[in-house]
Amino acid sequence: MVSKDKQKLRNIPAVSTILERKDIKALVPRWSFTYVSYEAKKQVLLSRKKAQKTGKVEGIDAIAQKIINSFTNKQTTLIKPVINATGVALHTNLGRAPLDEALMKTVCDNSVSYCNLEFDLAFGKRSKRGTLAGEMAAVLAGAEAGVVVNNNAGAVLLVVSCFARDKEVLVSRGELVQIGGGFRIPEILIASGARLKEVGTTNRTVLMDYSKSVNENTGLIMKVHKSNFEIKGFVEEVSPSELSTLARKKRIPMLYDLGSGMVDSFGLPEFKAEPDIASAIRSNSDMVCFSGDKLLGGPQAGIIIGRGKYITALRNHPLYRPLRPDKLCLSALEQTLLAYLVAPEKIKLKSIFEQGISRLEERAKHISFELGLDYVTPSPLKSTAGGGSTPSINYDSYGLVVRKNIEKLDIKLRNFDPPVVVRKGKDKIMLDLSTVLPGQDDLLLKALRSCLL
Repeated sequence: MVSKDKQKLRNIPAVSTILERKDIKALVPRWSFTYVSYEAKKQVLLSRKKAQKTGKVEGIDAIAQKIINSFTNKQTTLIKPVINATGVALHTNLGRAPLDEALMKTVCDNSVSYCNLEFDLAFGKRSKRGTLAGEMAAVLAGAEAGVVVNNNAGAVLLVVSCFARDKEVLVSRGELVQIGGGFRIPEILIASGARLKEVGTTNRTVLMDYSKSVNENTGLIMKVHKSNFEIKGFVEEVSPSELSTLARKKRIPMLYDLGSGMVDSFGLPEFKAEPDIASAIRSNSDMVCFSGDKLLGGPQAGIIIGRGKYITALRNHPLYRPLRPDKLCLSALEQTLLAYLVAPEKIKLKSIFEQGISRLEERAKHISFELGLDYVTPSPLKSTAGGGSTPSINYDSYGLVVRKNIEKLDIKLRNFDPPVVVRKGKDKIMLDLSTVLPGQDDLLLKALRSCLL
């Protein structure tokens, strides 16, 4: 005899029945029958588990609505352009550095067809990918050579695996950083097969701390730039140049993890204290690694520059292959580095930082005037670089402040086309125009009119 519970489970609609509904069939042209079937099976299985737990069986309408809602969410999850009105120039969740349209057209032209990714056109034979990008990065910083991998965490992983596997890596306790997404320096070192040896204390590390920690098992000395936090008060740290001198004396390679990878200060006095890639090389560090999509203003990449013999060893290491970048990344990075060398105005991040407060104020007042709403006012604001860089630096900006229907407006703007992402305060929404790109003001005005009126 069939139990009541099993009888209830039989009332759960079959996947085939759900797929015959008009509203479910309407999803197929956009998402394919295969994907819609997958989602239908998943929702039926979830419904079955819920029924087993609660004894309540969902009807076909409820399950169908969950399938439709799921694909609505997937549509918003697809990568698409957004208007960044947060004032965070390198917003990690919004793709970090924006790229120049003309630059990206070149990248697309290079990538939609076959390309010479690993082919030497001069000699008609196979070549090594990424050599030009590595070389241009080295030229930009005054280094001997360079190599490119897929991100800066990969760069650290490669260096430590190459030079310190089954050995010790010396790192100051005050530099054992964690960045967004849970990336922790100690965990990367362990994953590389190295042993972390902490030196000094959290707030004070001196040269002697490194010197007395060196032994026959030391494989690497590592300096990590504190790019997303700072320690104030009774503090001391060893400079990269002092550390490189010790490393040369002890004949141990040194890595300087610069993190954000700034080339210049973008005309902002606030950025003067941030180390750039050229000064990092002038410190005589054997290797310097940094991100491509932070203050460099390019695509996601991990760039390692430094002494030629170390770069050659990294390129020949077995881990280089799984960490190497693809043609899209390399092409975008080549164009970014070339722009720095011959046409810096093509670096979009540069135009964001250098646009000037008066121009931002003018834009804010124009949008406010066009809206004509007394609760939307132009206002001075403070912007930040973000992206795990310049943690204590805020620079002057200008934008709009809205003090009405905060929660509803935030939701409406995020669901507009194109979506608008804002900065929320306790009783206001701030739209910082420093990160609203040229040409987006009319789109922003349209979004505000639609969502406010």
